[in-house]
Amino acid sequence: MTVLAPKVKVLVFPCGSEVGLEIYRSLAKDIHVELLGASSESSNHGKYLYRDYTEGLPYITDHTFLDVMDTLIRKRQIDYVFPTMDNVALKLATHEKYLACKFIGSPLETYQICCSKRLTYEMFSKIIRVPKLYQNLDDVTRWPIFLKPDCGYGSRGTRLVGSREEAQFHLSREQG
Repeated sequence: MTVLAPKVKVLVFPCGSEVGLEIYRSLAKDIHVELLGASSESSNHGKYLYRDYTEGLPYITDHTFLDVMDTLIRKRQIDYVFPTMDNVALKLATHEKYLACKFIGSPLETYQICCSKRLTYEMFSKIIRVPKLYQNLDDVTRWPIFLKPDCGYGSRGTRLVGSREEAQFHLSREQG
C-alpha cells in the first residue's frame, strides 16, 4: 500500500491578478499542492478558478490586514502564502515572523530595493545610467523635470512638470 504525503497548502494572494492566474495555471494540476485563493477585491477572475476561494480580505494598508491574514492562515492550516504583487510581497516579507506560515518570495532586502525607485537607482548607479535624483526643488537647475513617487508602479502619480511652481503644486497635493 502506498501512502501519499499530504498536499502542501499554498494560498495565492491576491489570486485574481494576472500573476495569480498564472500561478493557478502552473500549479492547479500538481498532485502535491492544494491551491487556495484569496482577494481583497470582489471584482476579479480568481473566484472563477480557485475552488477554495476567500473574498473580502482587508487591503494591505488596513491596520487589520495582518491579523485577518494570520487568522485565515491558521484556520485553513496554510503552509505558504504566494504573494502576487510587489507591495503585498513587501508587506508579508516585513512581517513574516508574525505569520503562522512562510511566504514564497525573495528576501526582505530585495523587496525593499525593488519597491523603492531611489534605492533601485542607488544600487545601479555605478553600473548603468540612472535618472538624476533631487533632494529638494532648490537643487533643480534645469526644467522640465519628471516627478515620480518613490514607491509605486504602473506610472501612477508620475508627472512631467515645467516649473518650480507646478512641481510645488503637485508635491503639495500628494502630501496633503
